[in-house]
Amino acid sequence: MTKATPDPSGLDDVIAADHQLNLARMELQQAVDRARAQDLTWAQIGEALGFTRQAAFKRFGNPRDPRTGQPTTPAPETTAVEKKTEEVFSLIDAGDYETLASMMAKGIAEVLTRDAVLNTWAHVVADTGNLIACRNTSVELPDGSAVIDNERVRGSLIGRTFLECEAGQWAAQVVFDPDSNITGILITAPGITRQ
Repeated sequence: MTKATPDPSGLDDVIAADHQLNLARMELQQAVDRARAQDLTWAQIGEALGFTRQAAFKRFGNPRDPRTGQPTTPAPETTAVEKKTEEVFSLIDAGDYETLASMMAKGIAEVLTRDAVLNTWAHVVADTGNLIACRNTSVELPDGSAVIDNERVRGSLIGRTFLECEAGQWAAQVVFDPDSNITGILITAPGITRQ
């Protein structure tokens, strides 16, 4: 009988750790479900985990969608939201409003019109040049709580990024509804804090 040789690449350890992480997430979900069954509030659960009430609910809640009567589905993993956030600004810089508008929630294109979006971007370009890259893109909940990599949560999400342009930088965000449609776009000077 031959003895198995250890994997020198370390991939076996990565796979094992990923499996343990998935088991821990399932156990945590079950523990939260038991706590909710004992009438603990989202605020109490959030406090125990170091989250806000909203962050705890978005991570572990299972609300019913009033449109379908079915449980809501989690938003895409953070990496998908980050990619979509960066795509929004690439489309704006390319002047591709039609594709951008197709990504918006119903009625949003009536507010974020072609003229409003592209005229705003023209001011950005006049001040700092065209987009070079999006940097430090991240995802957070509406209450400002960070969403960790590859975490799936329910409800609206905000993609934040820094727009690196030819001669300057801007802070930007895209708000996505629970169906991953755009409901808002914001571009500000870096350092502007939200109210």
